[in-house]
Amino acid sequence: MGNRSSGDSKKVGEEPLPLEVSWEPYADTWLECPLWGGLFIKFPQDHFGPCGQRLPKAFFGLRWMILSPFRIRLKLPLGEWSLGELLMALTVVGVSIAAGIITFGTEEPSGNVACVPCALAFMLASRNSIWTLLLGLPFERAIWWHQLNAWMAVALGFTHGLSAGSNASGYVFEGGMAALCVLAVPFIRRKFWEFFIRTHWVLFIIVVVAGAAHGAAGFGVGVVFWMADVCCRLFYMAMYKYPKQCKIQRLPADVIRLSFPRGSNFPYKAGQYVFICIPDISYLEWHPFSISSAPHEDEVSVHVRVLGDWTAQLYALATRKDGGAVRAFLEGPFGAPAVDLDAGEYRHFLFVSGGIGITPMQAICNDLLHQFKTAEGKRLPHSFSPDLLARTGSSSRDIWPEGIAKAPNVDAAKRDVLVADFYLTKARAEDRHSFANIKPDLMPYLNFGRPVLKDIFAQMEVLALMGEDEGGRRRKPKVAVCVCGPTPLVKDTYKGCLERSALGKVQFDYHGEVFEF
Repeated sequence: MGNRSSGDSKKVGEEPLPLEVSWEPYADTWLECPLWGGLFIKFPQDHFGPCGQRLPKAFFGLRWMILSPFRIRLKLPLGEWSLGELLMALTVVGVSIAAGIITFGTEEPSGNVACVPCALAFMLASRNSIWTLLLGLPFERAIWWHQLNAWMAVALGFTHGLSAGSNASGYVFEGGMAALCVLAVPFIRRKFWEFFIRTHWVLFIIVVVAGAAHGAAGFGVGVVFWMADVCCRLFYMAMYKYPKQCKIQRLPADVIRLSFPRGSNFPYKAGQYVFICIPDISYLEWHPFSISSAPHEDEVSVHVRVLGDWTAQLYALATRKDGGAVRAFLEGPFGAPAVDLDAGEYRHFLFVSGGIGITPMQAICNDLLHQFKTAEGKRLPHSFSPDLLARTGSSSRDIWPEGIAKAPNVDAAKRDVLVADFYLTKARAEDRHSFANIKPDLMPYLNFGRPVLKDIFAQMEVLALMGEDEGGRRRKPKVAVCVCGPTPLVKDTYKGCLERSALGKVQFDYHGEVFEF
């Protein structure tokens, strides 16, 4: 239920959806970690009869039950933190300091202690991470923990050096780790990505060789995990399993669309992303992009906005081969939401997106509508209101609003299932409308100006309370809030979740994405 600065929200479609096959909770949650999830969850599910079929619900249900208390969001000046993240960060730093003090002055113990965070740093850099399966911690959120453990390894390595004395291989090992950390700070990584990725590979090789020469065997465990992940992604996913060609299209507003038939060999969850390599541009560059299609659709699609050198080259390629095929390598799918969208406990959803960030939100929204279509009333017996607010500075015909309009409206309990509002936040002259595919007379969802998030959260609270009253339940209603877009928009949405939840009437559970690796 979005705030409307002009005009009214419109229903999407008119006819009710027919029922199909039954929806099952956690049926595809294993895809959050396709390697480990496929091995420990999907394989038993397919081959071990009724017991195996009950495994996903039992495992992931237990995981969410255990971890839910630690996912409570905190209002801290440091940014977006959950209780579990704060406790874990304090534990990592506290244990590292204590271990450094206890082992200071000893040679072998201080070296062994320094190897532990070093090994964890390498393990947390894996995209197919066991931590995703066990903790629901995807690669994009694990990167921060990768960096924290790397800095702890540098600090403990320094104290080890003071204790053990001079050693050439130790100096190279410690210097290489320190350089990896310094050159990976956000400013350098985001502003000079190609420089960062090339130096990261060179320094990684130096660190591994120096560490082996120094006799630091402990960190080798993390290196083995990371190298196994690279081999799996490169040889199994990219070169063997997944499609090798994509259809490429140039769209309005500097957007490129890549697509290929889904088939049975590319399962994924709504809202996930893939790393893509286009050999016509470079064999060495892999970039992450959200999957904009929903899993039930026959075609997998990815939309790319021109924002840098690589995407500019991709746009030039799309101009030359518009509608044709290009070679492509894929790794993934990756990504796991910080809210439990797979259990059926949420009856109300608020999606907020900015710019090209609409792609994962569109995918999740369409998937939820499809789940309602196939749930036979089990998932949402009284009302279903996935509410979408899309705040964007430009538009693309292939992304919105037609992309969301593919899923028809469902009138459940005489209530609109989908309410969509789109906000054009950047002023545009009318002579630029055609370039950005802006057609106000044909876009009833379109509003000019910025939405008021406080009003939108207030409206969602009313809707959630009304839905719980109609359902006859007495527990505190919950709203799943998902946001993807620029950092200011994500921060404002996070703040809105905290402020509205603090009132005590409705719990707003938060998941945010900015895709800033």
